[in-house]
Amino acid sequence: MEKVSIGNVTMGLLTDHIKDTDNPQTYWQHWRVAFFGSLSLIGAGLVGVMHSFCPWWFPFYTSTKVIQIMNILIKTGRHKEEIYREFGTYTIETNSEQKVNK
Repeated sequence: MEKVSIGNVTMGLLTDHIKDTDNPQTYWQHWRVAFFGSLSLIGAGLVGVMHSFCPWWFPFYTSTKVIQIMNILIKTGRHKEEIYREFGTYTIETNSEQKVNK
């Protein structure tokens, strides 16, 4: 891989990580997922802090955001090893017969 210098950083350094998976991304594809996912998680964390003091505010907002971001990460196909390490499986199965009490 040819390395293009940008100041003290080379493009190889910037792009090795995003190409080192089963499903490589371009720099901008990676940036979009990482940037907006991180902003969403920061916002969800702040909402979660408010919810901790006033549980009637934003019920399930933070957990829903975390699950949505997890779903995005699963769909990218880039985090199989991490997902397997944390959950013991790559796919997350749900029991369709289990009833959710509201």
